[in-house]
Amino acid sequence: MLQSNRTEYTQISPRLQTILQQVVDDVVERLGCVGALATTLENDKGLYLRASSFSVPPQQVQQFWTRGGLSPTGSKAIVYLDNARYQKNVVVTAVNEVQVRARPYSVTNTLYDLFHPAGDERIVAQIQAELNIQQVVAVPFIVQNEVVGTLVALTAVPFSTQEIDFLVAFGHQAAAAVLSHYQLTAMEALERVIFRLQARMTDEVEVLQTVVDAVVHDLGYQGAMVATLEEGNALPVRAYALEGSNALLTQWEKMAGASLISTDAVVYLDDDKYKDNLSVRAVKGLNGRPQNYLTSSNLYDLLRPIAPKAVADLAQTALGIKQVIAVPFFIAVCRFAPPPFLRLGNLHPDHLWPAGGGRYSQCPPIPRSRRAAPYCRAVWSYGL
Repeated sequence: MLQSNRTEYTQISPRLQTILQQVVDDVVERLGCVGALATTLENDKGLYLRASSFSVPPQQVQQFWTRGGLSPTGSKAIVYLDNARYQKNVVVTAVNEVQVRARPYSVTNTLYDLFHPAGDERIVAQIQAELNIQQVVAVPFIVQNEVVGTLVALTAVPFSTQEIDFLVAFGHQAAAAVLSHYQLTAMEALERVIFRLQARMTDEVEVLQTVVDAVVHDLGYQGAMVATLEEGNALPVRAYALEGSNALLTQWEKMAGASLISTDAVVYLDDDKYKDNLSVRAVKGLNGRPQNYLTSSNLYDLLRPIAPKAVADLAQTALGIKQVIAVPFFIAVCRFAPPPFLRLGNLHPDHLWPAGGGRYSQCPPIPRSRRAAPYCRAVWSYGL
């Protein structure tokens, strides 16, 4: 889960843009392709066109986009993995079938398969004939067993096995650049959060609110909440943030018959009534050791049994939530830093912030025996 969450088309960093452009330029020049395109996969399940290169003059390329009713930017330059309209698109096929194909790429002899369902199929067929495009090859970018984008090559002569191997190698180069981009973006977001936390360190409520606000507004998640472990092994919600209007949340709270921050919105680790709650399962873990994190595709697993399933399902559909993540974390005083510095341990899964604390690690890892009681943060994510 490497990506930053995005709910709308956004620009990538200039560095990543430059690297992706270099990759597609190299594919055209070194492999003798008619054209090449690179996309990145964002957490709305959209593949966004980020770079393109062609062996024909720029004016002809512009005519190509215009005549075909296509665009290299905006909504027409995005295809979605989980939308039935795009299932015949060769780029979508390359990603969706990456786990079931023996070969790490998809091939088609029809240019329109690259743009389906956008554009005019008849005109795109004419353009294919004019450019003498015989084959379209789509190669997913894969990092740590996760697809983060695709590289597409348009060729006048069908690729040999060796040439496809070269194309896959170019894909690995692009995948490494995408990974670096996501890690840098996450570290920059973490740096902003740390500055805000340092300013509010004496107020626990403000600290917790800063954390959930950062998850939503800096990392781009649809919503977040923090529950702290209190006396009686209770996990009451202490802070939450939601992207967009809170009016919907108020409406859903009325339908559920409980406010998110109230005595009614508490789960207990030792009560079997709550044993299936995602936060409870994450904190209790296996053999008394909390999980690093737990995920679910159902918002109800986070809210059960407090909110009715029908209300949770309604909220999930309205917000477009794809995945819910529950992350236990710990707070302990760090003996390597002067009070009142606190070290947050086990706060972040790798897809949110750098593993092992990255360059922001303020002190050595704290042994489990020195850690305080766990907290539990639950994050609901748009399109994870």
